[in-house]
Amino acid sequence: MKKIILAVVVLVSLTKVASAQKGSILLYGNVGFSAASDSFNAKSNAYTFNPGIGIQLSDNWTAGLNIAFGGTRQDATTTGVPTGNYNTTSFFNIGPFLRYAWSISPVFSVYGQAEINYLSGNSTPYLTDETKYTGFGANLFPAIGINIKNGYAINLSFGGLSYQGKSYKGESISNNPYLSGSTSQFAVTLGQGATFGISKNFGGSKKK
Repeated sequence: MKKIILAVVVLVSLTKVASAQKGSILLYGNVGFSAASDSFNAKSNAYTFNPGIGIQLSDNWTAGLNIAFGGTRQDATTTGVPTGNYNTTSFFNIGPFLRYAWSISPVFSVYGQAEINYLSGNSTPYLTDETKYTGFGANLFPAIGINIKNGYAINLSFGGLSYQGKSYKGESISNNPYLSGSTSQFAVTLGQGATFGISKNFGGSKKK
């Protein structure tokens, strides 16, 4: 851990800082991928991609559009042995965001971001019916920004607050009165895991 902190300090000390300016365009995003296999060589993988674009309204406020999509693929098995078929899921979320940032030094800043998203996705298990969902979600989370140079920054977040409400459609739900066609979930994930991303500010009015 000490080596990681030292590496970050060295990195930011060697870079020329450029702060975000009113009217500049913010592009940001993070990518996630995981893969695993078990003793029977049954494999699973998952990916996510979360880009966003916004405009700097002032030195503190940024507003824009947030997008997220991803999916999973898992080997379908019989008594643990892969059958050559797959269980898959996918999702797509889109909606506006609003960010307020505080500069605590020429290099470091902290910000809070609120998002409201339209949710959609589907699940296709092998040998059963496809289930689709649509819904609404909201996220609120704090993050740390490390300015590098030429408008680039590294962004670190550590969970937050989230809500998701989904309505499901599918033949298996329609034909089974014991299955609910909707769900809602509220989660508090502050301090649980870390998300790493990169952002870039383009243009904007120059400060005098």
